[in-house]
Amino acid sequence: MTKQARAELRAGAIGPEDLAAMTAAYEKACEQLGALDEVTKLRIAHGIVAYARGGTLDPEILASLVVRMMTGEDEPNPGAPQSGARPR
Repeated sequence: MTKQARAELRAGAIGPEDLAAMTAAYEKACEQLGALDEVTKLRIAHGIVAYARGGTLDPEILASLVVRMMTGEDEPNPGAPQSGARPR
């Protein structure tokens, strides 16, 4: 994850388990998208953070949502809870 994304997470007081799930989702999304440039990685990180703030913390679902968002396959609202959201 990028430094900026980590700073945003700290501001939202996300715990270690959630951060681990988000990191796994970030790595999976980067791999699926072949993300090598920093701009794409930053967009992925921001998508992960947005969906996590909406309550989605399952790494598989997070990665899938961000990949769909980045490819234009689906345009879900990152701030809205998705299936797989865990209660806080």
